[in-house]
Amino acid sequence: MKLNHKFSSGLFFLFVITSFANAQNWNLIWADEFSTNGNIDQEKWFQQTQLPNGYSWYNNELQHYTDEIENSYVSDGTLKIVAIKENYTDQGHTKPYTSARLNSKFAFTYGKVEIRAKLPTGQGTWPAIWTLGKNIIEPGSYWTNQGFGTIGWPYCGEIDIMEHWGSNQNYVQSATHTPSSYGGTVNHGGQLLPTASTQFHTYGLIWNEDELIFSIDGEVHYTYNPPVKNSDTWPFDAEQFLLLNLAIASDISPTFQQGTLEIDYVRVFQASTDPAGCIDVNATNYDEEATIQDYDEWGNLLCIYTSCDNIPDYGCIYAGGFGTFNEDFDASDCESYGGTPCEEEILGCVDESANNYNEDANIDDGSCEYSNINPVSGIVFSGVFGGTYADANTYTNPSGSESWAGFANEDASVYPFTFGDGGSISFNGSTNGASADIYFRFEYNPYPDTDPSYNTTSLTLGPESTEYTLNIPSQGGNTFSSFLLYVTTPDVAVTLNDVTVNTSDVSGSIDVVGCMDANASNYNEDATVPGYDQYGNLQCEYTSCDDIPEYGCIYPDGFGAFNEGFDAAACESYGGLACEEVSVMYQDVLTQMLLTIMEVATVDDGSCEYPEATSYCAELVSHFNIETEILSEILLTISNIDENNVLVSAVSANNDPIDVFYIGAQTNPA
Repeated sequence: MKLNHKFSSGLFFLFVITSFANAQNWNLIWADEFSTNGNIDQEKWFQQTQLPNGYSWYNNELQHYTDEIENSYVSDGTLKIVAIKENYTDQGHTKPYTSARLNSKFAFTYGKVEIRAKLPTGQGTWPAIWTLGKNIIEPGSYWTNQGFGTIGWPYCGEIDIMEHWGSNQNYVQSATHTPSSYGGTVNHGGQLLPTASTQFHTYGLIWNEDELIFSIDGEVHYTYNPPVKNSDTWPFDAEQFLLLNLAIASDISPTFQQGTLEIDYVRVFQASTDPAGCIDVNATNYDEEATIQDYDEWGNLLCIYTSCDNIPDYGCIYAGGFGTFNEDFDASDCESYGGTPCEEEILGCVDESANNYNEDANIDDGSCEYSNINPVSGIVFSGVFGGTYADANTYTNPSGSESWAGFANEDASVYPFTFGDGGSISFNGSTNGASADIYFRFEYNPYPDTDPSYNTTSLTLGPESTEYTLNIPSQGGNTFSSFLLYVTTPDVAVTLNDVTVNTSDVSGSIDVVGCMDANASNYNEDATVPGYDQYGNLQCEYTSCDDIPEYGCIYPDGFGAFNEGFDAAACESYGGLACEEVSVMYQDVLTQMLLTIMEVATVDDGSCEYPEATSYCAELVSHFNIETEILSEILLTISNIDENNVLVSAVSANNDPIDVFYIGAQTNPA
């Protein structure tokens, strides 16, 4: 069990949430903490599905109880019993709802039961936490199937620890059913509980030889203690088993679709005379003589801990006692009372601005997804086709035009559009009098390469200037480089102003577009995506050819800061600086020449001498038949290699440049 480690000085009490009604020693004898996701624990529970009462359940209930995982399962540390509105056929009968009814494979006589649960909401839902005598005859129930059924209801006895009717949302009831008092004459009591369906509460029963005591969060609301105890009034001297179910009553709301009874744990204790104390060896007050864990009157574990490292469960550590404990304390509640919360690490997205924000998560796992909203405004449809005409922002489709006539946005700088997480089109629209219908279309490319494409819904515009927004659903990974307007009502002039396309894409983080080259003068250290202009030029600015990422053309302004596609002539014609690659042939020969010279000396003593570059030209021209002017520029460049590239002499030991050249040429002849 991994915890958030939050430390404070001093000793603290860890309060584990329970609802004991007295301070006698209780020994935990059976429990389900619902800690394993998936199907219910088949060793502990039986899913009762057989229709016992003439192919129906009792009380005119409308559900089929099933053993489907959709109706009963464990996830995130709780049991979910789910009632679903759906037609379901079983045992030859179709019913309009499904749910689940669990029997415990454990039975007991006397003790204390605690079940922490959150109840469903909605008229007609009927969740219950209860017990029946193990000796009941009820076809299809677990204990009857095991051969223990000897007596019918109510002679077996029934103890309703919790019942809640959706028609009385804020009230929770407990009851008993005996041969002398059952059904409409039942003994019962309850309390108002406005948060029954929004918070977890602990429903408790203490059962001994004399009485039944019912409580919610430790507050007793009903006690059954008949003055005369016999088989009619007190069938509670034999084993009972637990039931958990969610029924659908006949007054179910027609709008009901699904409801859940959620249970955090089920615990059964029995009284003991054994010594009680703190039995956790990790606590500072561990009592090696104790055999039963001790609790205070509010159900707080009487063990003392110094930090969250060694606690037995997640909870709240207090610096002292706290008499009126709220079992639903979260981290903020705990801290407000000076406590230290010890919370389970729940991984997820913790950023509330993210699309997939997880309100339960307390550890960010890097999974946050964001919608990158990219507005493109000022769009006009200057391109006309099929017989239409446009005047600034006013568009007309005259009678007699082609069926495919429309208007195109010709600004290539806005493309491509992507709608990975949807988007929208907003604009101000009006007509010159009559109403007109319009719609927009996105295409992969202009005709004929149009697929994939997307058409918006149609809008009817009137003469009054109105703001409109059309939502665009996700288009996956599709891109669109053609944006069209269609006016389907002929001879009505339509004016559109402030046309804006909002594209939205989901990303694992919010990308920053900019220059990512640290050698550029406009390097953006926050950029995560390289920026390009509308012509595909890298949006990085350079002052010389020394730092460019590849050969190309540096512009002082205009077509973007850098274009790797222009040759020298094109670059210079636009006032740019051409950065060209040296010929591979020249480079190979001269590199080999310099590498050969490097063998002569390994340490530069400052004695290097450099000949005039033109002294090589005649021999090189005759050997390679190349232009003297170009070769001269190459040799001048080689003569100025900086020390980072190893400064070497271009002169041999006898100062004969011709010999130096032929050393290189012989090493790598042309």
